[in-house]
Amino acid sequence: MAAAAVGGRPGPRSEPLRRVGHKGADLIAPGNTFASFDAALAAGVHMIEFDVLPERADGTGELLLAHDYMAAARARPRPPTLQEGLAHLQSLSAAGRLEKHADTRRVVWRQTPD
Repeated sequence: MAAAAVGGRPGPRSEPLRRVGHKGADLIAPGNTFASFDAALAAGVHMIEFDVLPERADGTGELLLAHDYMAAARARPRPPTLQEGLAHLQSLSAAGRLEKHADTRRVVWRQTPD
């Protein structure tokens, strides 16, 4: 939560900044993959953000971890499904590497403190 604004500018933050792995760690490993999620955790992120698309542009099919349809169509092997991605994150949580936090709009896995 930001402190009161002064002169239209936000004041100093009262909570710590969080490092978020965009598509996992897409500069280290291909984004939205298990390798990218693992690389993000190894790099010390607090949270992982990933993209989800329906398998087909008309909204049908399985939900895939993918940023866009063209990249998903070229990916070999095919992009993981949302269920596979969540199962991978859940396995990391079971291993004590992540904590699951949820509210009404999102589910977030945060890296556990060392």
